[in-house]
Amino acid sequence: GMQDDPIVNALLQKHESDLEKPNEILGYNDTYRDYDTLANAMAQAMYTAGEARWGSNPKYAGKIVCGGGYLNVRSPYYLPVGDVSYGELYSLFMFDNPVTLCSVSGYRLQRQFIDSTNYYCYYGANGESIKNNVDINETYYVVVDTYCANYNFSRMGFLNIVEYYDEEKSVFDRDLLADYIREGGFGEPKPTPTPTPTPTPNPNPDDSTVPMRTIPQ
Repeated sequence: GMQDDPIVNALLQKHESDLEKPNEILGYNDTYRDYDTLANAMAQAMYTAGEARWGSNPKYAGKIVCGGGYLNVRSPYYLPVGDVSYGELYSLFMFDNPVTLCSVSGYRLQRQFIDSTNYYCYYGANGESIKNNVDINETYYVVVDTYCANYNFSRMGFLNIVEYYDEEKSVFDRDLLADYIREGGFGEPKPTPTPTPTPTPNPNPDDSTVPMRTIPQ
């Protein structure tokens, strides 16, 4: 029956884990973050995760320039101060676009990334030095999602996917931002100051000033 179908089982398991997810508190957000701030944070999370995932591979080492892409933020378009749940992050970044490493020629890197405002991009230390010194005949690498990769590849023939962040299961850009927030990337709640007990002032510092109580007759 249906239960024996491995695909159905996989979907059911994915669905079960997704049902628990919305209420998971990822961490704390210590400042109001608007659309641009969120998109830039996503680009940084993608770059950081990509550099950790691929940066030590001799094929890519020193050539991963940036992370980012179109990164559409959805309603409500901002994140308020306070605890951040996975559900909130999901509503802001709801598209299931897996994260990939793409190769890009120096020429396209210069034109489509560095000299363009099409994308939200975060350049690491490596990227900053490459940015000012691109060899147009060299091959470089960028961390983007499949939407950005496929859109550009189909329209303009650049951004070749060389590897998925995880070949086994899809890791979406919001998952990387979720990890970033879990690691305290959006700040920590301010510790509640322990109130110093205020000494209670003696209401009658000098007893001689206390009027005599009239005893009711």
